[in-house]
Formats: sequence, C-alpha cells, structure tokens
Amino acid sequence: MLVEVPPILVLAGGKASRLKELAADRPKYLMPVSDSKTFADFHLAWLKKLGFKKVILRIGYQGEKIRQ
Repeated sequence: MLVEVPPILVLAGGKASRLKELAADRPKYLMPVSDSKTFADFHLAWLKKLGFKKVILRIGYQGEKIRQ
C-alpha cells in the first residue's frame, strides 16, 4: 500500500539578527553556506531526498527575496 506524503511546512522568515554583518541584505534562509549554495538549496534538496513533494514556506522578513 502506497502512503501519500503530506506537504511539509517550513518556517523560513528569520531576520538573522545574530548574523548582522553577514546577513544585512538577505534573510537567514538565503545565507550562503558553501560553493555559492544557500541554506535553502541544501534544505530543500534534503527534504526532496526524504520524499517530500510539496513544501510550504512560511516567509516573513524579506519574503520577496525568497520568492524570487
């Protein structure tokens, strides 16, 4: 029997206030991690690997940059 994977909700609206010098122009979810990839790149790839097909991003701070 196949079980449908429910969508996952991700809170991605962090202001990164403790990373002020590094994140002045971007939300925490878009912070570069390595090889010009962002935290979002790694996180979404991981969720896909786990089998999630639908991800709902709850964005707040600089949400338009995440939408782009």
